[in-house]
Amino acid sequence: MNDLAGQAIKAAINQDWEHAIHLNTTLVQKDPKNIDALNRLGNAYIETGKYTLALETYKKVLTLDKYNSIAQRNTQRISFLRHHKKTQKNTKEAPRNQTTKATCLFIEEPGKTKVVPAVRLADPHILLQVSPSDPVLLIQKSRRLSVILDDGTYLGALPDDVSRLLLLLMKGGNTYESFVKEVRQNTLQIFIRETHRSKQFGNQPSFVTNIPQHYVSFMRGTPKVNESDDEDEEIEKDTSLEDDQLE
Repeated sequence: MNDLAGQAIKAAINQDWEHAIHLNTTLVQKDPKNIDALNRLGNAYIETGKYTLALETYKKVLTLDKYNSIAQRNTQRISFLRHHKKTQKNTKEAPRNQTTKATCLFIEEPGKTKVVPAVRLADPHILLQVSPSDPVLLIQKSRRLSVILDDGTYLGALPDDVSRLLLLLMKGGNTYESFVKEVRQNTLQIFIRETHRSKQFGNQPSFVTNIPQHYVSFMRGTPKVNESDDEDEEIEKDTSLEDDQLE
């Protein structure tokens, strides 16, 4: 059984979704209450566009565990994907200024948006719990911004330079929203958008190559990120990670 579960995880990491469906279906047939296998099966159904089967699978999970965050999140994701598919079909002849929600989500605006590769990533089977367009939170941990899900699951962290800049801007009153742009077993790209700019920063963009001196004039004494800081060497995988979970 354990070997079969290992094969199912490997199939998901390799994005071999049809094989993943077969393996996880076998696991569920042997143990209908295997929540991990059901979650993996649901994800494989989503990846192959079988939304009805995916929804039925996640409903089984919620029957067994009504607070299961993976099933809850993916049930919402299925609703979004179905809406997007329907909208895409109905707007083939629509005017050019009518854009689907998915397309709008990742529209880049110079100075206001940035795609950032996350570092200090969680294990691959944790990353495979999320999908492009999933919202994430940027939470300060030590001197960095960690990337987490709304249930506290740790996914990774923003690089030091980006963390330092955003922490400074957020302390000054700026606000941001962020989403998963791309996810693979060893890659996590985060799309960040400025949603409010503080009066302190006027017309200054959030994302610039170098931090202008006047950005930090009101924050004299702000500690810089120290790569040798023992605190920074701790990989923050203690925030609600469940090593036995994989969609």
